[in-house]
Amino acid sequence: MTMLKQIKWSAILLGAAYIAAGVVLILFPEASANLIAYVVGIGLCVFGIVQLTTYFLLNVRDSLFRNEFLVGVMLITAGILVIVKQSIISSLVPVILGLIIVTSGFAKFQNAVVAWRIGYRHAPVYAVLGIVSVALGLVIMFLLSGKQMQTVLFTVIGAGLVYCGVSDIGAQLFLAAKFNAFMKAFEQAAKQQNAIETQAVEVSQPEEVSEEEIKE
Repeated sequence: MTMLKQIKWSAILLGAAYIAAGVVLILFPEASANLIAYVVGIGLCVFGIVQLTTYFLLNVRDSLFRNEFLVGVMLITAGILVIVKQSIISSLVPVILGLIIVTSGFAKFQNAVVAWRIGYRHAPVYAVLGIVSVALGLVIMFLLSGKQMQTVLFTVIGAGLVYCGVSDIGAQLFLAAKFNAFMKAFEQAAKQQNAIETQAVEVSQPEEVSEEEIKE
């Protein structure tokens, strides 16, 4: 699998994750904060346990230069704190998810630049999608807050994540198709140019005259 295909499928999988997370937030807005806290906390604990297990399975000589033990302890501690102190995570969730949506918007701006560089006439569409994502992320981070807005907040965040996922997948698929067509045309033009240059060199070289022709 080429690097371009890996990037494309990574973007598609990330978009699918956005959509799945957005649907959960839309369906269960009131329980979303606690649910996210539990998921994040359990995830950190599991990853910490994996790090500790990896450390103790290492050869003693190799373990001297590794820090899996420290990382594992810190991750488990962070996971427990996240589960116990859910109120802290609840206040950070809008900021974190808002930043994710804003980041998705800037990624669309990058797609717009790539589309413009390869001559795709619908490049401004990617810029518009990026503006919507950035604006939505900023609204979530700065305008929607407070306990009374929690249901609305997580519903809007869910809708924003679904939008980011769908638009990211669509933009990636269309841009990948246009980029592949551009690269094929570029390679074809390069081959034609090489053929023309080779032919020109062959024509410019003088024909070799044999000794018999010289004697005549």
